[in-house]
Amino acid sequence: MIDNIEKQILFRLIKEADYISSKDLAFSLDTSEKTVLKYLNLLKNDLKDNGASLEVKHGYGSRLNVSDQDLFNDYLTDIGNSAIPSGKEERKIYVLSRLLNTEDYINLYDLADELYISTSLLRMIIKDISGICDKYNLTLDHSHSQGYRIVGHENDVRRCLSRECADFNSLEEFSFMKNAGNDLQGQISSIITKTLEQYKISVSYDAINSLTLHIMIAINRNETQNFIEIDQFAINRIRSSQEFYVINSINKQMNEQLGIDLPEIERLYLTIHLNGKQRLHTHEHLQVQIDDDALVFYNRFLRNIYQSTGYDFFEDDELRVSLLNHIVPFITRLNQNNLINKSSLAGIKNEFPYAYDMAVTGLSFLSEKNITVTSEEIGYFALHLALSMEKNHQSDEAYDIAIISSEISSLYNMTTYKIERALKGLVASIKYLSPAEASELNEDTASSFQVILNMTNELYPFDNVMNVSSFLNDEELENIRSYLKNSASANDIYDLFRKDLYLELSGPLDRDEIIDKLIEKASLIYKLPEGYKDNINEREKIESTEFGHYIAIPHPLKNFHKEDFVVIARLDKPVMWNRQKIQLVFLTNLITYKKTEWFMNRISALLSNEGICQNLLKTEGYDAFVNEFTKIRE
Repeated sequence: MIDNIEKQILFRLIKEADYISSKDLAFSLDTSEKTVLKYLNLLKNDLKDNGASLEVKHGYGSRLNVSDQDLFNDYLTDIGNSAIPSGKEERKIYVLSRLLNTEDYINLYDLADELYISTSLLRMIIKDISGICDKYNLTLDHSHSQGYRIVGHENDVRRCLSRECADFNSLEEFSFMKNAGNDLQGQISSIITKTLEQYKISVSYDAINSLTLHIMIAINRNETQNFIEIDQFAINRIRSSQEFYVINSINKQMNEQLGIDLPEIERLYLTIHLNGKQRLHTHEHLQVQIDDDALVFYNRFLRNIYQSTGYDFFEDDELRVSLLNHIVPFITRLNQNNLINKSSLAGIKNEFPYAYDMAVTGLSFLSEKNITVTSEEIGYFALHLALSMEKNHQSDEAYDIAIISSEISSLYNMTTYKIERALKGLVASIKYLSPAEASELNEDTASSFQVILNMTNELYPFDNVMNVSSFLNDEELENIRSYLKNSASANDIYDLFRKDLYLELSGPLDRDEIIDKLIEKASLIYKLPEGYKDNINEREKIESTEFGHYIAIPHPLKNFHKEDFVVIARLDKPVMWNRQKIQLVFLTNLITYKKTEWFMNRISALLSNEGICQNLLKTEGYDAFVNEFTKIRE
């Protein structure tokens, strides 16, 4: 039987297309180079009769060559394709999954042995996991004699599992699911797809993958008697829905084919996901008495947003309920001069800058009454808007992808899952093509796909064909994403970031002087209305437009000028804006929703990546700045 270390080395070689040195392998596996060389020799012998070989090049390292993909796939199936995680991120997700999937303490030394790493390295991983737990209202409990465990509400545990562990095939490791046959995920996904087709329910691949994931989590959690909770009002409504009937049909087929039978409470919960609900029923029905003041507030709030940004939230019934539930106690706090000034949502401004700015715009009518709203209260409104935007988001970019593969079973299903995760909902369709079908492609039929991923040894004479491995490593996924996104992104950035609206400023300047120079630059190209700067200052008074990582985004409260533009100023030294130091300023006048969304999505990604922020600040000149900005991914 293949050793765990040997298996780790094999899967690292599968992921990498180039040579890997034994030194790099030793570092990633936290073991000695001598040990790696020992297992490389063992692996070389194991691969001889299994469709692959190990190519060793002096001074470069080792590289995997697959000569017979089918034979090699059989070999992987025999040894089991769940390698012990070796990378930092994989180890973190593995440990998080282990802790989430048991109610008992896990001994630190036992866990380190599982991963073949030192306890000091494991403690660093545990430290990262503590921060993740905070995001989901979970507690990392530590006992010196027993080890670690995670405690918290079941709903929060599942949110954490579905969001943090979705990229790692770990659920099958901790339950009877590992005995349910090969590729349980693929089998469940197939059952879901066929059932939805039978009932003529159309959903995206991403939705199928999400429902598959939640079913696997439900199976795992039920095994340890950890059941979900839903209020009685919601249960009565869900039972009468058509989707509940469909979920029952899926459960029946899982029972017949896989021996899996979920209790009703879990089927009700899965019905919520099939309905497209992103959260449980905390705000599913009105929990407070709604008076005229709350309704007027609600209408003014959303109308301000619509008039300023063009984004229409009025059609979202779920948002209406959740907002009204929030507005009533907010008005009470407002009247009692008892607004929230401490909150766990302190980072929401940087995480959802567009939603936060919308919330400021929506609440701006309060400033007319000389009422100041705390940033914490704004954050709560922003969260409601962000949830609505995420739930109803429909990107103008949607890609049709084809995959040429010799098989459509587990590898194909896992590949589609990886692509959906990497492209985050931008996939319109993924079509499987057998080698025979691919041989019939011509220029017209091939061009109907944005990209064709070729997992065979055949060559195809089309510009949109990318030759990839069967396992789609991280580098290949990033290449696919870049291929699809770069041309559109480049067009957007040059359309919005004009060379004649780029400034590099030096000298001792304050916020007022910087805004003057930005407006002066814009006025050379556009005829700005009177009071333009006053409108920018009005927005600044309500809530500072400074963000983290030395970035400020001043803009008018109301868009009197009906053209999209962004003026960029990079300062040679940081200046104090309001409470934070700023060195990169974007003066924005964004009218078109698509351009606003494009810009703010990248600002959100930028604010979560300090490295790119620093690189932007170090650039010199417009071309270098734009080149660095194009590296930002949503």
